[in-house]
Amino acid sequence: MQIPTASKKQILLPIFSLCIVLISSRPTRAQVQISPVATIGPNMARQIVYARNNNFHPSRYVGRMNRSRHLYTIELKNGKVYKVKTTMQLNNDRSYLKFKQNGGHIYVYPKDTKQISITDHKGRELIGLPGLSDTSWLFQVTKGRLNTYSVIPVWNTIFITAIQKDSTQAPVQIDQRTILKMVADNPKALKLAKKRKLMSAIMTYDKN
Repeated sequence: MQIPTASKKQILLPIFSLCIVLISSRPTRAQVQISPVATIGPNMARQIVYARNNNFHPSRYVGRMNRSRHLYTIELKNGKVYKVKTTMQLNNDRSYLKFKQNGGHIYVYPKDTKQISITDHKGRELIGLPGLSDTSWLFQVTKGRLNTYSVIPVWNTIFITAIQKDSTQAPVQIDQRTILKMVADNPKALKLAKKRKLMSAIMTYDKN
């Protein structure tokens, strides 16, 4: 009895088709979009940032912070207004914006401004006000019974530097003592704050 065999054409055609599928499914460089990030060194004194995934253990701008390019509206104290697309700069104990104008570069620091603002991809306006020694702008990045603030305009970012309970009062730098006072009327949140689980304490307080 003769066993039927496939022709060379019948064997190669499925292999060739598979190769085409594999090649077309590979991502190209044009498809990959990477947002700029800043690797923050230990010299950012006075501004302490807490990462939520570390339960707010204090650190000096540790980690890689997203610095996406945005269209900023910059309102200076002298009344001048700029609308420029640029990236937040974080370096040597301060934040600033840098952009080209009339063939040169302009540097804008928090102390020079009334405020700066962006509108994110979901249509939220994030306003940055000079705060905490005027070394950085503070952007409100969550809203609840306790509002949190960051030095970058990214809603719900993991990098938090200040907190506010009373909207009539200025935000204050996050630390354990501050959180203990703010959540003192909630036993569950207070217990978490005493264990230095500050993010968990804030979330528990907001839920209740």
